[in-house]
Amino acid sequence: MMRAGFLMAAVLFVAWRGAWASEASEYLDKYGRDIMAAAALTKYAKVATLVAAIGWLESDAGRAAWVEDRKQVFAMKANRKRAKGERPINLLLRFKSFDESTAAVLDLFRRRGFPADRAGFLDRLDSSGYHATGTAYRVRLLKRKRLIINELKKGE
Repeated sequence: MMRAGFLMAAVLFVAWRGAWASEASEYLDKYGRDIMAAAALTKYAKVATLVAAIGWLESDAGRAAWVEDRKQVFAMKANRKRAKGERPINLLLRFKSFDESTAAVLDLFRRRGFPADRAGFLDRLDSSGYHATGTAYRVRLLKRKRLIINELKKGE
């Protein structure tokens, strides 16, 4: 009986890992590769996978209801207070293309003085309040970064 329980747990773990890998592959194909390519043309080339991971985390791998309409995966919001009765989604910026929103987030990082090295970038991210999705933002972000890197290695 104990052996059967262990085998079931092992099967579930492998299935869970496969689901994450599939999600990584889909996100990379639809958004992540273009984000990393754009970041590679800026001073943020060394943190390109982190930038792609931010988009994954903020948009639930591109599945958030607002992604296609707003043409962004970063959940960038207007720099204003919400009007009485206004829905929070109305603060999300709308772009003409995903390339435009990627350029905008990279420019935002530049204007806010984000360093181009991994440790500095993560520290600045933490101190900027860029963790609206929860307190374990850095941990979840780095997990997605690892999944992206693993998926990229598969394609080599």
